[in-house]
Parts: sequence; structure tokens; C-alpha cells
Amino acid sequence: MQILLLVTGDLEKKALARSIERVWHQAGSRITVHSRLVTSAAMTSYRLPDPSDARNQTPTPVTRMATALVTDTLVKRSRGEPLPDLVIGVDDLELGNLDTPSFVLGWVRRAVGEVLGQYYPSLQAANRARAALRERCSFHLAAPLIEAYFFGEHAALQRAGVTASVPVQWSGGDVEGFVANGKDFAPTVEEQNSLKRGRGMPWWDEAKHAKRYLEFLVEQSGGLYDEVAGGVAALETLDWPHATTGGAEYARALFQDIADRLGVSSALGSGTASPLTYPGKTAQRDALMLRNA
Repeated sequence: MQILLLVTGDLEKKALARSIERVWHQAGSRITVHSRLVTSAAMTSYRLPDPSDARNQTPTPVTRMATALVTDTLVKRSRGEPLPDLVIGVDDLELGNLDTPSFVLGWVRRAVGEVLGQYYPSLQAANRARAALRERCSFHLAAPLIEAYFFGEHAALQRAGVTASVPVQWSGGDVEGFVANGKDFAPTVEEQNSLKRGRGMPWWDEAKHAKRYLEFLVEQSGGLYDEVAGGVAALETLDWPHATTGGAEYARALFQDIADRLGVSSALGSGTASPLTYPGKTAQRDALMLRNA
């Protein structure tokens, strides 16, 4: 099976496909995973407004993701090249959208509908396109950022540049509920929260920003975190089953979605998948825009 990941960051572009492919190979499923960078500006880099309000225009990064989801699922890039068996858009949820993840999925649905209206103006063609998207296209979230999953495997932090002598202090348990609680990091949290909230970002919480804490830990180790070096080293060999043992419902939704397409059990084992990004096999398919949204 051929899977294409549509991503919004250099770390994900360089390592996420290999990371996911390796886990499925270890589980006995022969898949090939590729990735394509849709835009360097993540859809969720800022707080998204309510997509149900027609006065809010679709953000440009969301339109770019939606366009990629539609075209990579339905349009061959070159003659003779088969279409992917599964196209998956992936983006970080980010701090600004932690309390409104449904807005992110709502924007994806709205933008995909807008793109379909442009590309397939006839009702018959649009219905065929929607049927293909519901079979072979998904959108998933990493929460709050992809670096949070590193904290579920201590060796991944070391590959990212954190030395064994530097204490790692966070809430523990579910990596998707990441909160740094180290005393050494507390002054940075207070300073950055005050700064960001003074700039009109009352939702900002530096302690929940896994990448910022990882950067701090690497600096404490005498280095500088580089996502295309240490980040890639951590992600491409990440022990996903171990890193997600505390919950990780968004990650489990992604792996369960792939499992359903393969017709096998999830490579992460049993666990609860987020109903937001994995509505399950009993969902009313005609109400969905994509496989899972």
C-alpha cells in the first residue's frame, strides 16, 4: 500500500514518513510512505476562528492543505504514476487551538468543500470526487506539537540532543497532555507567558509548548536544538507504541485510520482513538467530507 503524507514542517517532511513506515514494517505490514511539504506555514500557527461563521475567510494555509488533499488524492502527478492508496494531511494542533480542535477540522472540511466547488462544478463530478475522498483521504493532528511524542521515549530526547545528566521534568502520562513542570524552566514559562499575553495571546502557556521545553533542555545540555538534525534523529526511529502508552488519542486515530485501510489491527495496539479524527466504522459516511472528517 502506498501512503502519501501532506505535511507543513521540515521535521515532518524529513522524518515522519520513515517513522510511520518503520512501525508498520515492524508490525508485519508492508507499506510505503512518502511525504510532501504543502507549506512551511502551518495551518495552526495562530488561533483559528470559528469556521461556521461565514464572515470568517478561509485562511490561506488551510486552503493550501485542502487543495493538496484534493489534488493528491484525485489527480495523477505524472502519466503512468498510480494514485496513492491513502493520502493523509498532518499538522500540529499548536497551543492556540488546544481548546478548540473542532475548529481545525471544521476549517479543513469547509476548505475542501470550497476546493471541490472550484475543481468540480458539476454535481455528478463533485459527488464522485467526494466518494473518492471519503475512501482514500484523511486529515490528522499531532498534539500539541510533534515534539511532544519524544517525551514518551526518553531515548528519543537523547537522540534530539538532551544529555543524560539533564533532568527532564514534565507532567508524565499522556504526551498529548504535555506540561513541563521543571523548576529550572519556570522562569522561562513566566517570562514568555507574560510576553505573549501582553501581545494579545491569553491562551498561550509556555509550559505546554513541548518544542520550547525541548530547546531549553538541549541548551542545558550545551547544544542547540535543530529539528532537521536532532529532531529528525528522534522522530525517524521513535518508538511509537511506547511513546503513546499513556493515551495519545490523536496519534492512535492516525494509526487506526491506516489500520482500517490495511484491514489489520493498529500497530500501536489497543487504545482509545480521538473521536474527532477517528469517528469510527459506524460513522455515517455520507456526512463526512474525508475518511475521518
